[in-house]
Amino acid sequence: MRQGISADMRQSANQTEKNQVSQATQRQDQVNHKLDELLDILSNRREHELGQLVKKLREAEKQLSELREPSGRLAQENGCRRQDCRS
Repeated sequence: MRQGISADMRQSANQTEKNQVSQATQRQDQVNHKLDELLDILSNRREHELGQLVKKLREAEKQLSELREPSGRLAQENGCRRQDCRS
């Protein structure tokens, strides 16, 4: 049965108290491995979240560009310059 990290740490501490050094060392190695896995999971999640934010920003930038395009075209069609259209 697969135990949680904290349970493994407690068991390692108990084994150390009982002078079961070899078993405690094996348990600590398991804890280290599980912590490494957890770190990888959290790191990948963060990278994924950042990637999603970048994607959303690019989509928003594209939409903004698309909105600016028609307004600029309308201003040119009306013969309006930026300084003249501010009123």
